[in-house]
Amino acid sequence: MIDYFALGITHVMMALVALRLARRKDLDSDSPFATSEEGAGSRDSGRDNQGGLRRA
Repeated sequence: MIDYFALGITHVMMALVALRLARRKDLDSDSPFATSEEGAGSRDSGRDNQGGLRRA
């Protein structure tokens, strides 16, 4: 009996963690620009800061 109880408690706790992670707003949005310092200016995509094309 106690084995089923312990197994049930751990599964309920894992389900709660999964639900809390799925409901986070910051996991649902992707930033179009790199936010880290080393990747911030390493790639030139030919676009300006607003997402439009740059004119040469």
